[in-house]
Amino acid sequence: IKDKTPKVEVEKITGKVKIKKIFSQNKDKQVVGGKVMEGSFSVGAKVKIIRRDVEIERGSVKGIQSQKIETKEVKEGEEFGSMIEAKKEIAPGDVLEVFTIVKE
Repeated sequence: IKDKTPKVEVEKITGKVKIKKIFSQNKDKQVVGGKVMEGSFSVGAKVKIIRRDVEIERGSVKGIQSQKIETKEVKEGEEFGSMIEAKKEIAPGDVLEVFTIVKE
């Protein structure tokens, strides 16, 4: 019976990031600076771009730098620069919710 039960995909939030500065925007790739508010932020993660408590776009993390060094992940309280791939422009003050999809 367990095998026949359909698996449900659930989004699990693993972190929140506050955007402080936009460095460059080129088509759907944007370089932004921010600070991790809670959880962690890692390369390859999927993100929801939230402006005024409303989700406006989804994107993915292509690269992260912390203290001018390429890194795979930044933890709570750290500041970073990151390349985000998303169609809509990110603005200072936006919140990125980092999430993973878990099958239950």
